[in-house]
Parts: sequence; C-alpha cells; structure tokens
Amino acid sequence: MKKIVLVLILAAFSSIIVLKANSVNSPESLTSASMHMIKRRILKYVNIYNVLPDRLSDLPTIGGFSNRIRDGWGREIILEIDYGDLVSLISYGKDGIEGGNRADTDIIGIFSVKNENGQWLQGLMCKWIKPPLADEEIDEGIE
Repeated sequence: MKKIVLVLILAAFSSIIVLKANSVNSPESLTSASMHMIKRRILKYVNIYNVLPDRLSDLPTIGGFSNRIRDGWGREIILEIDYGDLVSLISYGKDGIEGGNRADTDIIGIFSVKNENGQWLQGLMCKWIKPPLADEEIDEGIE
C-alpha cells in the first residue's frame, strides 16, 4: 500500500513539474526570449560594423546565451528595417500566417538602433518601442 501511495505522489509531482515547465517554455515565451537576444545581437552587430545586418544569420553570437533566430514554432524570425534605424522582429505565431488570434497571434518587437541625435546606440541594451508580447506600443520619442 505504501508503495502505491509513493508512486501516486511521485506521479502527481512529476505532472506538476511538466506542466510548470511547459508554461514557462511556451512557444510564445521562447519567441519573446529569442527576440530579446536577437535585439542584443543586432546592437552588437551595429557596434562592430556601424550598419544593420541584412539577415539574422549574419549576427554575432553572445556567449552563454541562446543565439536562436527561430520562433517557438521553429520558423525563422523575420527581420524588417524601416527608416534606416527602426528594427522589427516578427513571428506570425503558430499558424505562420500574418494576423490571427490566440496562438496564431503575431508576435512583433520593435526598437530603434539610433539615439535621438541619429547616432548608433552603444552597448547591447536599449528599450523596446513595442515589446514582443505587449499589446500597446511604448512611446520612446520615435514617430
């Protein structure tokens, strides 16, 4: 009887761990985490070459961190550059099609690689204009 109870307790505990791990590592969370690191890698690229990359595969790696360029569904994250300094990182969600609801919702992160004087940002950190998992844009003075 004690063995059965112990097995049931272990099974329940294992289920809780698996459920918790799945919620932390959801495709949306993995996509957002990848976008955060891609942003840092783009800033590193800009600091080295003084130009934006043409492709995410051109980015330098950052040791000790994930250097994924794919979303949580395995598709390469899309890089778009507007006005020479406004970077958009885009995932079209679970279905891979623009637009959608729930798991199919697009995940888009937008940031600028230049400061208010038009100079390249220095370092590997900057604020998002629109964070990947936020519904509202954050005004950082860029129109």
